[in-house]
Amino acid sequence: MGWFFGKGGKAAGLRRPESPSPARKNRTIPKAVSRLTREANRLRDAQDFLLAAETYEQAVELAPWRTDLIVQSGNMYKDGGLLADAVDAYHKALRDSPDDADIHMQLGHALKLMGRRPAAMACYRKALALVPGYEAALHELAHSGIAAAQVEQGDAFMRHGGVEAILALVADLGAMRAKLEDLERRLPDMTTWAAVPDSRYGLFRRLFDIPPAPPPHSSSGRQSDLTFIFPADYVTPERLHIQLNALRLQTSNHWRAVFFGCSKTNRAAIERIAVADRRVNWLQVKEDETETAAERRACEETDGWLVLLASGAVPHTRAAEWFTCAASLAPMPPISCDASIRATGAATDGYDSHAHLASATDTKLLARWAFDPDLLLQRNIWGDTLVVPSTLYASLSSQVDAQPTLAGRRSALLLAAGNVAHLPFALVDLAEDEEDTARLDAHYAAVEHALGSDATSCHVTRPPLAPMNGDHPIAFLRIVRPLPPERASLTVIMCTRNNAADCQRMVRSLIANATAPELLTCLIVDNGTDKEEDKALLTSVALKHGARLFPLPGPFNWSYLNNKVADEIQDGILVFANDDMEMLSAGWDDRLRAHLAAPEIGAVGAKLLYQDGTIQHAGILFGWNDSVIHDGLFESSTSTAQMGRWQVQRRVTAVTGAFLAIRKSTFTAVGGFDASELAISYSDVDLCLKLRQAGLFVRWDPELLLFHFESKSRGLDCLTPEKAARDMSERQNMYARWGKDTFRYDQTFNPVWHDATIPFRLLRPVDASRAIQHLCGNDPI
Repeated sequence: MGWFFGKGGKAAGLRRPESPSPARKNRTIPKAVSRLTREANRLRDAQDFLLAAETYEQAVELAPWRTDLIVQSGNMYKDGGLLADAVDAYHKALRDSPDDADIHMQLGHALKLMGRRPAAMACYRKALALVPGYEAALHELAHSGIAAAQVEQGDAFMRHGGVEAILALVADLGAMRAKLEDLERRLPDMTTWAAVPDSRYGLFRRLFDIPPAPPPHSSSGRQSDLTFIFPADYVTPERLHIQLNALRLQTSNHWRAVFFGCSKTNRAAIERIAVADRRVNWLQVKEDETETAAERRACEETDGWLVLLASGAVPHTRAAEWFTCAASLAPMPPISCDASIRATGAATDGYDSHAHLASATDTKLLARWAFDPDLLLQRNIWGDTLVVPSTLYASLSSQVDAQPTLAGRRSALLLAAGNVAHLPFALVDLAEDEEDTARLDAHYAAVEHALGSDATSCHVTRPPLAPMNGDHPIAFLRIVRPLPPERASLTVIMCTRNNAADCQRMVRSLIANATAPELLTCLIVDNGTDKEEDKALLTSVALKHGARLFPLPGPFNWSYLNNKVADEIQDGILVFANDDMEMLSAGWDDRLRAHLAAPEIGAVGAKLLYQDGTIQHAGILFGWNDSVIHDGLFESSTSTAQMGRWQVQRRVTAVTGAFLAIRKSTFTAVGGFDASELAISYSDVDLCLKLRQAGLFVRWDPELLLFHFESKSRGLDCLTPEKAARDMSERQNMYARWGKDTFRYDQTFNPVWHDATIPFRLLRPVDASRAIQHLCGNDPI
């Protein structure tokens, strides 16, 4: 399942001169050139792109100084799918006009369609350098996720009064929300102007603060009691007063607060406030009492809901309001929320609805997502601030009390509860980062205690904490899943046509990296190879590497080809794989066996990389322009951004059919791929949805690593009108089958991320209804 960007337009005000250079003015342009140009234009309008390109080239032979005709031939080759010829034409045009920004743009478009993203970005940067402010080049760079371009685009927007315009709209945003969301769906490219790069989170909070919560859902009409539990021993007096001010500014009055510790200074500050406000209390830690025991004592004296806060955490002024609303949506598990964080020592001038974040350049957003038990075994991304019913806290006390630190207690609470609901609002401001070795130690202990000594269960190991690719060091554990008593056979099914060299490389890499190659069968589906050298090489692969050839000529129908061959396999594990890949992970076969030994797992996917080491696939995200997109697109393979999202095993909504492993029995039970309505583009997504409908999960493993030389065999769907029409038809079939709402929502990412560009680049406001949908896990499937 691939993903591509739209075409960019010409820059406003740029015109390429069509007259010859002064040195050639005396030349007479043959009438034949005009005739050929008119004919080429007619063919272009009739969408006969390749014949149009040839006709433009004939005109260029007569008038080689006509750079515009060279560019037109390149455009036609590009539209006709002959991208290498298009690139040659653009390079030829640039030799005559090296400073023509529009030619650099067209070259960038062709390179982008070829999957040569770094080269395409270089062309867009060159166009922008030649014409500062070139809107089309800036748009392409921003739309492709280049952070600096997104910032520059946003700055240009603000210079033209964009901030003032948005601030004026914010006052009436509630009434306009439905209309704005409809406009965003219909005009996704335009929404990039109103979005905010995640590096400008302070500005984002100034423009779009957290909205009011809807009234709590309660049959009795009584709001739930809410108690904030503040650890106060390692909090500076300045931070303590910020916490107190945040309580004073709460938009809901239905709360109380307990601060606990042994600090005399902080105790005096709290008791001074408690005299006037009986909702604020101090609990003295005894001389022989641990911090965790004191928290337990504070919680035991409280009914209703507990807000267990991280040390130094400051609640947003709408925190009590939103926590009360979330608590009323019973039955509910523990509740987590997003957080903002500033570097230690950043200045703060009072506290007013997190207004200080607007000027803090070192502020970032910790945008969490819905619960994932696979992820929790490796890392607690939901943090040290949790909202939990006091009755649940008491019932889980035996598991929680075994941990000697507050961070360990939070991990133990989540592991014991087995779930957490997530509010996609930054309802707390943290005093320090949650990515450190002490928290990893605490989480490791909690996970080991939860897993116990069950030999059939997985266990975890702790890799060294180190920066990856220059990113901030991040702490996570590794899951080691046990092999089943007997190794299942694996059959890798690869469809190919006239691509024998790539197929040979893939087969070699699979066998070389397999732990049990004797249980591996590579089954090559030959869909009509007609080049003699490719036929000979496929035969050689079968002889040398024990691969099986399955001739199945005819039209390319990916779903039909894979179903047909899968019917021939009796049992074991099926692996559907593209031929244009290379396996990089040793022991990949046993990793698949270990994953698929778990009956709740329906399918397993891998991390696929481009040749430049960036990610092509880390699972499939729904909710991107009413469709799907690859997770992790263009991120470094070692990136630890987004709380290590692309370095840990996760449950995902779907994985690509370019590498998808599934038990044969499960594949048969859900009906395999749909060969009649989803011949090519969406059959992998459809299969994953059928698995989830059957109560199974889809797991993605970053330690299953392959290079993917994408679209060599089939080409890109956008290059011909027929392919584009087929892709749209299959998408409509998916809408009819699963409902369009299915493709507007995904629990595995935070709705704060804007879908106007590739994921995890731009922020957008989340309204109350969308937040509650995410909180309650209202997945359409």
